[in-house]
Amino acid sequence: MLVDDLSTPGTTQLGTPWRSFTDQVMGGRSTMQAQVLERAGRPALQFSADVTTANNGGFAQIAADLSQDGAGVDLSAFTTLELDVYGNGEAYDVHLRTAACRRPWQYYTQRFIAPPEWTRVRLPLSAFEPKSLDRVFEPENVLRIGLVAYGRDFRADLAVSRIAFVS
Repeated sequence: MLVDDLSTPGTTQLGTPWRSFTDQVMGGRSTMQAQVLERAGRPALQFSADVTTANNGGFAQIAADLSQDGAGVDLSAFTTLELDVYGNGEAYDVHLRTAACRRPWQYYTQRFIAPPEWTRVRLPLSAFEPKSLDRVFEPENVLRIGLVAYGRDFRADLAVSRIAFVS
């Protein structure tokens, strides 16, 4: 299931917009910019942020719903999330939200490194870990995907040219 290949800038292949937000929604001080541009020969969603843990902050995120009507998507036919990324050698997180995630701080997460060259990152769906939940990840009702710079003071620089769930 192709989520995005950046052929329609600002909108996923599923017809949903990319949204960006930071810890400023809760009083933090991180800042970010997100834009579609060309990075090393590919169209990419470029995500740059100054992440700071000042004032109980520490995140910047770009996210998209997986359906236009807000309903969950059944990903049980897939085993892996693939991301084509280009970064600055830093660690980033993918957050998946399901119907079980009722609070903003609840999600399923997996970390990856974004090297300074185009790289296909493969994340097994079975390895997503719950955050502030006591349930294992259930792929039958996934609502949203987010790419997150999280948890420490650093300069985020992440470009993504393709996101897909594959078998």
